[in-house]
Amino acid sequence: MPFEQNTNMKPTVILVGNPEIIKLGLIRSLGEDGFNIINVYLSNHKWRDLFRRKPIDYFSRYVSAFYLVNRKDLIDFLIKKISKRGHKSVILTVDDSTTFLLDKSYNQLKEYFLLANINQQEEGIIHSMDKYSQKLQAQKIGLNVAKGWVIPFIGGEYQIPQDLEYPCFIKGRYSYHNSKRIQQKCNDELELRSLLDTCQQLYPYDLIAEEYIPVDKEFGIIGACWDGQCVFPAIVEFLVMGNGSSNGVSMFGSVDSLDKNQQLSHQIHLFLLGLHYTGICNMDFIESQGKLFFVELNFRFASYGYAVNKAGINIPILYVNTLLKLDVAKLINIQVKKKYFYFNEKIGIRNVQEKYISQEQYNLLDKRADFCMVKSTQDLKPYIFFILTEPIVHIKMLLQTILSKFR
Repeated sequence: MPFEQNTNMKPTVILVGNPEIIKLGLIRSLGEDGFNIINVYLSNHKWRDLFRRKPIDYFSRYVSAFYLVNRKDLIDFLIKKISKRGHKSVILTVDDSTTFLLDKSYNQLKEYFLLANINQQEEGIIHSMDKYSQKLQAQKIGLNVAKGWVIPFIGGEYQIPQDLEYPCFIKGRYSYHNSKRIQQKCNDELELRSLLDTCQQLYPYDLIAEEYIPVDKEFGIIGACWDGQCVFPAIVEFLVMGNGSSNGVSMFGSVDSLDKNQQLSHQIHLFLLGLHYTGICNMDFIESQGKLFFVELNFRFASYGYAVNKAGINIPILYVNTLLKLDVAKLINIQVKKKYFYFNEKIGIRNVQEKYISQEQYNLLDKRADFCMVKSTQDLKPYIFFILTEPIVHIKMLLQTILSKFR
């Protein structure tokens, strides 16, 4: 379902991946500043594409071209169909599996595009996506981390460490292999083995068990790195999280300046400068009993990223301008001037549909927010499409639930 339109804009930025809220935020962050946006959506099943609902970012006024590409054909498509001789466009990813795909082919792509990397080495990012290694690195520079154990998948089964302590919290070692849906607390070995049986069927890859720490608050920090510099001006607090199919994704939160925590800002800079990373990334933290703990680092934009833009800090523009050697002097020192609140309507409406919150609660969050992730008066079509199609999505979810009972 490709479309293209002529445009006389700034240089081109290519956005690759599927999470529509993350991508819509990137599209608007760049498009509002006049950049030409090419939107690449990935597929695994061609026959399903005939019945696929268009993503809401498809309808953004800032998208000049949209392509639906089979995942296995992505690298050839980018080089043969999108690249321009004598000109390198910027590529940004919106999910971990796409980051994996592009980094695995970095040596091919770097001849045609400007893209995230570590030390300009192929698979440099992939090696640093190891959540266990991230914990060790974070600990070295003084960040608090929960005690952890690797649960390797060897010879068709999981090997549980003998010194593993309960209760523990389980998550994937590599996010491009595992789903957030497997993340859960296990109180004893019986619960853990039950979860491992599920993982063996669905996601047979290495896992991490972490010391279970009660979570009082959750935070996200997003920024960009390039040429030995890092800019991380804002901290986001996740005030209301999604449940069910959107478990672990921020629904409602606040954006504030990171300048209020100079020690954390310094530690983040040490962490990322030590990696020699070039790109946009985000970090997750939790607060427990007054102490802040590092959780993980993701090498991509975040679902709350557009909220940081609306609060006055346009990370995508800053990063893209550095790659294109455009002026960034006025962007580097901009600060968040007050606390703002955001609302992710997609997570909200799914939680209403799955009965985790009421319609009244949804309306209260929407009213309290300074800005939303989908609704925009400057780019209205995605929101209109969102409102019209979500009931259809809900019907499909109900049908799937009913059908599953007869299998």
